[in-house]
Amino acid sequence: MNISKILALRYIKRQKRRTIITILGIVLSVALFTAIGTMLASLQHYQTSRELDINGGYEVQYSGITLKDIAYLNSNYNVNKVGTSISVGNAFLNKDEAKRYISGDTNIRAYTVYYYDSEALKINNMKLKKGTFPKDNKHVVLTKMFNKLGYKVNDKIKIYVLTNGGGDLKEKEFIISGFLDYNYNTILFPKEVAEKLTPIDKKYISFVNMKKGVNYNKSFRTIEKQIKCEDVMYNYGLLELEGNYNNKASIYGMAFVMFILGVVILVSSALVVYSAFNISIFERVKEFGILRSVGASNYQIKSVIFIEAFIMIILGIPLGVLCGIAAIKILFLIVTLSKFSMFVDINIYISSRVIVSSIIFGVLCIIFSSIVPVIKSGGINPIEAIRGTGKTKALNKRSYFNIIKKINFQTFLTFRNIKRNKGRFRLVVSSVAVSVVIFIVFNSFMFLLFQFMKGPLYIKDFNISSRDITFKKEDIYAIKDIKGVKDVYPMEETSRLIFCPFNRLSKEFKQANKKLEHKDGYFWSGADIYFAGYDLNELNEVKDYVIKGKIDIEKLNSGEEVLAFEKIKYRGVGEEINETNLNIGDEIYIDNNRVYGKADPAKASKLKFNKLKKVKVGAIVSKNLSYYNNNSAMFFISSTEGYKNIIGHDSFDEFQVEVDKGANKEEVRKKIDSKLAVNYKYILQDEEEIESQYKQYKIETIVLVYGFIAVISLIGILNVINTVNTNLMLRLKEFACLISVGMSIHDLKKMLLTEGILYGAYGVFYGLLVGSGLYYLIYKEMMNTSVVRWSLFIKEIAVATIGVIVIIFISMIFPLKRIQKMNIIENMRGDE
Repeated sequence: MNISKILALRYIKRQKRRTIITILGIVLSVALFTAIGTMLASLQHYQTSRELDINGGYEVQYSGITLKDIAYLNSNYNVNKVGTSISVGNAFLNKDEAKRYISGDTNIRAYTVYYYDSEALKINNMKLKKGTFPKDNKHVVLTKMFNKLGYKVNDKIKIYVLTNGGGDLKEKEFIISGFLDYNYNTILFPKEVAEKLTPIDKKYISFVNMKKGVNYNKSFRTIEKQIKCEDVMYNYGLLELEGNYNNKASIYGMAFVMFILGVVILVSSALVVYSAFNISIFERVKEFGILRSVGASNYQIKSVIFIEAFIMIILGIPLGVLCGIAAIKILFLIVTLSKFSMFVDINIYISSRVIVSSIIFGVLCIIFSSIVPVIKSGGINPIEAIRGTGKTKALNKRSYFNIIKKINFQTFLTFRNIKRNKGRFRLVVSSVAVSVVIFIVFNSFMFLLFQFMKGPLYIKDFNISSRDITFKKEDIYAIKDIKGVKDVYPMEETSRLIFCPFNRLSKEFKQANKKLEHKDGYFWSGADIYFAGYDLNELNEVKDYVIKGKIDIEKLNSGEEVLAFEKIKYRGVGEEINETNLNIGDEIYIDNNRVYGKADPAKASKLKFNKLKKVKVGAIVSKNLSYYNNNSAMFFISSTEGYKNIIGHDSFDEFQVEVDKGANKEEVRKKIDSKLAVNYKYILQDEEEIESQYKQYKIETIVLVYGFIAVISLIGILNVINTVNTNLMLRLKEFACLISVGMSIHDLKKMLLTEGILYGAYGVFYGLLVGSGLYYLIYKEMMNTSVVRWSLFIKEIAVATIGVIVIIFISMIFPLKRIQKMNIIENMRGDE
């Protein structure tokens, strides 16, 4: 064994505490990197599997293409698979339903008819629950929802198909050959029947699955130049999960935030390793000087440090990878104990890319951290090192003359000491600053994350919403006859454009928005304004929340007036604000005929007010009863009769059910299901389940985010403790000299505590400078607002400052005890 290995192993054994701290820092850094990577890989794998189940495995769908185009797709080198389909039209189970659907009746379910070849079935992940696929033109495949209508395999079924865009109604009779394990309104016809029902110049649909590793964007552009298609639809969910969707408008903001968080993690992890290696050089300057004086070469000195780094790699990185994977497994195991867990179906996916990346990260981190110490070790002057002298900046008497007069010697010495060794000063201050930045950035991210998590909204015992056709009014009120049901609350709702006077927008809302669309004195927003129709029960509840005007049922029923709920919980501000300051009698316009359904009002030369429905504000209310949009959007309310007069038809997408006190909710739920399940696809949400689900999601988010914050903070704390502790231990000779010339132990401790406070002050100052900039960027990107809420940041400053002071005092406990018991003569000689 050569001398370098002997010295490296000897130092590691002798300085067990420092070795343990350094290895712990490496383990935590690599474990954190591995844990985050494994969690993201597991989520991506889970989302990809769900995307394949829900939307299929195609990357792009081309509609309205010819057989020639399909042949080109099959011959394209970058295309892996092509599935072919024919869209036949809408189908119904009787003629009367077809006629009512054409007239605009939203209570009629239309079944979409397709032909899928075998490849299209595979790409779209369509599997049979029962039976077989059609073997001839007499058979048809339905989805499993037809089981609820009483149909079975080999039953006959008559289907009425609207073809040619709804112009022709064709009657067909089939034998049911099977049922798809698929819950959409889909019917699969045989190929020949589908081709006969479509026009002579029939067009096809192709589902394209690309080869892995190809340039998707380039391939898509090339294909679209060669074929003629009526419509292109990209499977954005799958493309984004595969890393092939590069829509900057949709992912730039969150990607930028994740980049900031990643950089903070990398810097904090690298700094703890760097400081440990760097300090080890300060600690052994005299030792290296003696080695150089007896003939050791620069190469041998450097080899000692590289061997130490290699040992740290062998011990720290594998342990860090294993700890990271174990931490995520334990975390997922804990949070999936609840049936409401957001991770209930997620399994740990160990990605080889994540493991390799973690190892590379750890190796690079250690190599980078050892480069500067290696360079410094090569520049050591043997004579200065043995004497214990170094590069110390001389005191500028003129610049300090006035200060000396005003402060005592200990304070003056404190200010001089902290900057005497610039390298050491920067290391301690940067360690403190990084800890502050970590706290600010991740705590801010946590707060902003909760702005996207909506708490339990307004709901009676049950909220029932349609996933398909709208509910018939008579079916809703039939629920009231169920034993145990106290009352029902049907609601109609739409998100059609509503134009409000621009001069009525509140000051807070204007400040919080980067861009507001308005023209001819009116403001609109398709995302932030809703219109609903309440029945008499709901209007009676709303009466208690009227803050301006009064509810006039007759004017609501006629469509002359509406109620306005103008207070919203705007995420850019983080609290409830008024979106408008509407007054009684103000006129608003509702786009009841979808004049601007596809057209952009901003591009129109003038708004078409004559084609819009004009109504007046009859009252302002402080609460709305919508489950989906409670407190999240400006809301206008009418009665169910007024809604029908304004919009033109009934449209009950949801209703709520209030259960009698003492009634068995589970029994009531089963009876509701027996009445609705035959005719509707719907979601029934229980008030207690929603509240439990929200609490569970919040707990899981807190555990995940604060778990990472705790680990990262621990890395930062270890770094501060290590640097402050070693900074003091390396100056024992200096402290012994000060005591020998008359400084008391009490004054020395006071001086060192003052140094610690100054280090903390510098660190907090620089940390706040960087942290405030990152907070500003993260807030703007996540909240998409020009107004940054600084009240949260001010609270963080106080907490971060207190935390830094506590950490520094903890870091100084051991050195101060050592100073209390130190032997002055031995420390002046530099003996251990």
